[in-house]
Amino acid sequence: VSCRSQEQAPRGPVQRIRDWLHESRASRATDEDASDMVAWAAGDEKAIERIIERWTPRLHSFLTRFLGSESDVPDLIQETFLRVHRHHRRYKPHKPFSTWIFQICSNLARNHLRSGRRRPAQPTCPTVLSDLPLEDAASTPGDKLEVAERVEQVRRAVLNLPPLARETLVLSVYEELPHSEIAKIMKTTEKAVELRLYRARQLLRAELGDVID
Repeated sequence: VSCRSQEQAPRGPVQRIRDWLHESRASRATDEDASDMVAWAAGDEKAIERIIERWTPRLHSFLTRFLGSESDVPDLIQETFLRVHRHHRRYKPHKPFSTWIFQICSNLARNHLRSGRRRPAQPTCPTVLSDLPLEDAASTPGDKLEVAERVEQVRRAVLNLPPLARETLVLSVYEELPHSEIAKIMKTTEKAVELRLYRARQLLRAELGDVID
């Protein structure tokens, strides 16, 4: 995108309301996570079990979409929790736990991508294909196959995005994090987050055409 006016992609009122709703939900979740982190620091070993149970599905979802394969996801989740355990006293209860744990997890994922030590990707990604309710959205086997093929097209297009754009898109669209939190996770500015999302959507639209709608 060469036009500066296009790059700005300012937030409209809908996006601002969406960010506010995301921040409200994050605040409620943070209360629970913060309470468990405080309890853990005080010696409650059950607290970390609750955190692991609560966060494993979410980290699995993020890593699968970001990496495009489930092969290395269990190891990265385990390493994320090992680091949470090792550095849990660094967590500040007045700050969103989601920001802290996603910083740890996304750093591990980025390093993993750069290292090139990835296992062969699986041919399909069940957690992504199941995002659409195929039983409700398609009434015949042919319809279901068509929907599944569209989902796979979108999945591959997302994986073709540059890593920074892909990570930003996954955190925003799938994890539903506000721009302010994504900026902290990725150690950048909200404006950079908005620009990356805009470029990611432009690239997806160029590759997918009508499929993205």
